[in-house]
Order: sequence, then C-alpha cells, then structure tokens
Amino acid sequence: MKRVSVAVLVVCGLASIVPWSNAADDVTITTFNVPGAGKGKGQGTLGEGIANNGTIVGTYIDSAGVSHGFLRSSTGTYTKFDVPKSASTSPTGINAALSVTGSYTDTTGAVRGFVRTSAGKFTTFAVAGAEGTLPTSINSTGEIAGSFAVTNYHGFLRSASGTITNFNEPQETKGTRVTGLNDGGAICGYYLYGSGTTHTQGFLRAADGTFTKIDVSGSADTYVTGVNLNNDVAGSYSTNGTLYHGFLLSSGTYTSFDPSGSLSTFPTAVNSAGVIAGYFANATKNPGFLRNPNGNILVFDVAEDAGGTWPTAINPKGAVTGYYIDSNGVNHGFLRP
Repeated sequence: MKRVSVAVLVVCGLASIVPWSNAADDVTITTFNVPGAGKGKGQGTLGEGIANNGTIVGTYIDSAGVSHGFLRSSTGTYTKFDVPKSASTSPTGINAALSVTGSYTDTTGAVRGFVRTSAGKFTTFAVAGAEGTLPTSINSTGEIAGSFAVTNYHGFLRSASGTITNFNEPQETKGTRVTGLNDGGAICGYYLYGSGTTHTQGFLRAADGTFTKIDVSGSADTYVTGVNLNNDVAGSYSTNGTLYHGFLLSSGTYTSFDPSGSLSTFPTAVNSAGVIAGYFANATKNPGFLRNPNGNILVFDVAEDAGGTWPTAINPKGAVTGYYIDSNGVNHGFLRP
C-alpha cells in the first residue's frame, strides 16, 4: 500500500498541523527490533508508548516467550530492563520525564504494577486484595491509572506519592476498564453493563472524581481509548456489535469517521493537537491511520506488514509508534516521525 505524508510544524512550542498531501511520500517509517528479541511466531518487538522527546517504551518477547521491557532513544539506542525478581515485564506507558509504568509477573505468578524512573529505580505496587494490577498510563505529575481485577475489573489511580484510589463507573454492573490518563488527571475508559447481553459504554473521569458518560448516539457499544490534555476523547463504537466506526468527542460534539475502505475502525490514541492515531480493517489487512483536526485521514502501513500495522501511541509532535506483524507472525516495532 502506498504511504502518504504528514508534516508537523512546531512554532513557539505549539504543534500546527500542516495539511496532508496524497501526492508525495516524504515520511520514512523506521522499523526496529530490540537485540535479543525472539524471531518466532508471537515473539519480537512491540512499541507501546512514545515520550515528547521521541523515546519509545515497549515490550520485547524473547525466544523462550518471556516478555521484557525496553527503551529506545530518539537516536536508536536501546536500554533493556526487567523489574527485579520478575518472571516477565510488560511496560505500557511513559511520561515526559521518561518515567515508565506497566505490569510484571512475580515469581509466584502474581501480576503487579511498577514504575521505573529515568534513573532506573523501580517501585512496585499492587491494589490491596487485587488478583492482578494492570497500569496503563503515567502522566507528567507521576500519577498512574489502570485497572485491577477482583472478580470483575475496576479502575484505580495511584498518586505520585503512592496513594491508590479505587473506582468504578457508577452505572457499571460487569466491570470498569481504564485506557488512558492525561496530564490534568482525567481518566478515560469504558464500562460493561447489562443483565443479559453485555454492552459497553465509555467514560471520562475528571480529576475531582466526577464521571461523564461517553455514548455515541445510536450505538450498541462504545469504547473510549484515548484522552488528550483538552479532554477530547477518541474511540470506537458499533451500532450492531460487529462493525465499528471511529469517533472524536470534542467540546461536546461527536464526530464519526472511517478511513476509505474501512470495514471497522479502531482509534488508539489522540494527542494534544487533536491528531488521532489508530488502525482499521479493510478487505485485505489492517493498515494504520492518522486523522488530523480538519478531518483529513492519512493511511499508512509498513511494507512488510503481512499481518497488519498497529499504531499504539502518538506524542504531542505527531510521532507514532506501534508494531507490525510479518508473514511469519513475528512482531517488529516501528516509528513514524
């Protein structure tokens, strides 16, 4: 698939989106593999988050199927890490100070959370009584948000000092899942409900703990997967439980969108400039996409992605990371600057 271009102009620290052109392909996607990553099906390298300065955090899976953490600097230097005394380590988020959060499995099989500072110091934690603690995001103040399991899933917010606050969306009956956290302390996610058939609705939890329901009109299910500093949220919805469309909620207005040829659309992140990253399914595979605030959609993929291109994160400058799957089922990281 032909890739098209995106340019980002930075003026006085603010990102201004330049209209995307379908006429030229002047952006080079960098693919990468962490040294030591396995080369078998289901193994390899997965980009999970990207900081303001271009540092990527992610997971690599070795030839034994064990997950480890890594950082990739903007110059391509790798730092590999594992939580001390862990059986596996799975980072999920990074902030501007290059602190990292994620989960790890300890030697007893328990799944717990961790935070790693830029200096390499680890702090581990778990929600009291949880069967598993799964952080998803860390913001610039050091707050961490995620989900934990006790029968169903529930949300939590961990302060920079270590205090953990548990919460559930008030209307949930079958669980609350957290998917994002912004620098203002707002948390996004979705909840499950229904006495028979299970449905999902999105939510935004403000820093003061109040909830706003995110419900695309006419939808059977709504998933919120990203929130930016302006409290704009992005996600996907379905009217029939089978086919999904992307949406943006900004200043109280819902906007639905799909890339051309999409059978289902899945936004994964939205940055402070309002650019949405995600992937979609077409008749042949799963390409990635970017949608700018003007509604223009750019479709891109990695040439070797027989199994699809999967963007996972976008930073304020518009750089995107994620992973792609080759014809042998091996994962490889990518950076679209």
